[in-house]
Amino acid sequence: MNTTTIEKVELWQQRVADYQACGLTATAWCKQHGLNIHTLRYWIKKLNDESLESSTPNFIQLIPKVDPTPQQSAIVLRVAHYHIDVAYNYDESTLLRLLETLKKC
Repeated sequence: MNTTTIEKVELWQQRVADYQACGLTATAWCKQHGLNIHTLRYWIKKLNDESLESSTPNFIQLIPKVDPTPQQSAIVLRVAHYHIDVAYNYDESTLLRLLETLKKC
């Protein structure tokens, strides 16, 4: 993000926090501050969506194993409650498809 975008996000984070703390209806708060209610609602949704995305952990742990053999896993991936052992000679396209599927969960 460039500086202007960061400043805009920070401004709207403060505005949304002020609105949520004030006890007024969105319409009344916007009227008092000379802002459009649709813009306020847009930013509330945008900031909530970003908050959800950033609070969801991606890969939690990556454990390389030493001296892998064909029977051993080269990597162990732990994502939420999933545990995936990746063989030393794994098929990259299969792993990528699996990761894309996990993103949808």
